[in-house]
Amino acid sequence: MSNVEIGGSFSLERYGLTLENYNTIWGKEQYKKVMDDLKYLHQNEKINNFRIEFQWKDVVGKNGNFNPNLDGKMINYLLNQKM
Repeated sequence: MSNVEIGGSFSLERYGLTLENYNTIWGKEQYKKVMDDLKYLHQNEKINNFRIEFQWKDVVGKNGNFNPNLDGKMINYLLNQKM
């Protein structure tokens, strides 16, 4: 069991967030819940392994370019914490 690690799976869509609603008042409240949950699991439960689910339509804009708006804060947090 020394090779077993506990991890989690995160999807912004499970919180009801989409590229269309993340910048609304409701979306900002939901995004705060996402970040609070992620930080709680990392800091209090010591979970450092997360599988992040991305919806292609929310990652690539209509012009075909990478669009980190929806997932950007979460990605930055994970990378800055070396998770």
